[in-house]
Amino acid sequence: DFPFRRGDIVISTRSKSGTTWVQMICLLLVFQTPDLPGALDGLSPWLDFLIVSKQEVFARLAAQTHRRVIKTHTPLDGVPLDERATYVVVGRHPLDVAVSLYHHSDNIDRRRVAELTGQPETPRPPRPPLHEWLRGFVEWDGDPREWLDTLPGTMLHLSDAWARRHGPNVVLVHYDDLLTDLDGSMRRLSSLLGIPVDEARWPALV
Repeated sequence: DFPFRRGDIVISTRSKSGTTWVQMICLLLVFQTPDLPGALDGLSPWLDFLIVSKQEVFARLAAQTHRRVIKTHTPLDGVPLDERATYVVVGRHPLDVAVSLYHHSDNIDRRRVAELTGQPETPRPPRPPLHEWLRGFVEWDGDPREWLDTLPGTMLHLSDAWARRHGPNVVLVHYDDLLTDLDGSMRRLSSLLGIPVDEARWPALV
C-alpha cells in the first residue's frame, strides 16, 4: 500500500551487497552535490525496516519533495513493481556477502532489536568459526524465502532480478564494477535513471 510517485528509485539488495554505497550514489546524483542536506537513513529510508513503524516511514517519504531513493532488502518478486519507479538491484559475490554478514552480525544488539520490533528475543547459540559457518551458508538447502541471507536466498534474489533485466525499469549493478570503475558505473546509473550531471560536477560526486 505504499504510494509511489513517478521517478521513485527503489534499491533492492541482499544484505551486505553494497546497499549503502548505491543509496549514496543515487543521492549524489539526485542532489548533484556531496554536501547532502541530511543523514543517509533520513534521505533514503529503509521501507520494510520493522524497527520503525510503517506510518513513520511513509510520512517521512511523503514529506520529501526531491526524487526519492528507497531502500529494501526484499527481492523484486516480493515488492510491487510500479511503472513509475526504477528498481536498482545490486549483486555481489555471495562469499563476499557471507563474510561481511558474518562480521556484521556481531555488531547487532539483538536485545534492543527485540524491544523495538516487539518480538521475543531468541538466544543465539555460539557461532562456529568463519570457515565452518561459510560451509553452512553454502550448503543450507531449505526454502530460500524462509532464510534469504543464505546462498540459496542470495541466488534467488539475483536470479529473479536477472530474469527481469530486460524490463524498462529494472537496472542491475555489480559491486565489482563499482570497485573497478566507480566513475563509469556512476555515469551508467546517471544515464539509466535519467539524471543528467554537468561534467564539471563529476569529480566531486565521484
